[in-house]
Amino acid sequence: MLFTSFTPTINGRHTRLRHFESLEVRTIPGLERLWRDGGATDGTGKSWANWSRAASFRLRYHYQANGGKHVAASF
Repeated sequence: MLFTSFTPTINGRHTRLRHFESLEVRTIPGLERLWRDGGATDGTGKSWANWSRAASFRLRYHYQANGGKHVAASF
């Protein structure tokens, strides 16, 4: 069974690191983490690339130009 956890984000790299570290210590079979970036300018995309290589779970990232919170949350 696949469990997907989804979070829209923008310029939250520092909080996403803590979030990633928290997920990394949990043992949840079939965990998939999905972050949808709504136009971050703080290097979130580059950080995501590093985290995805280190993750013990599936980590997906989707970038889109800033369109507001309602756009980031509608996938």
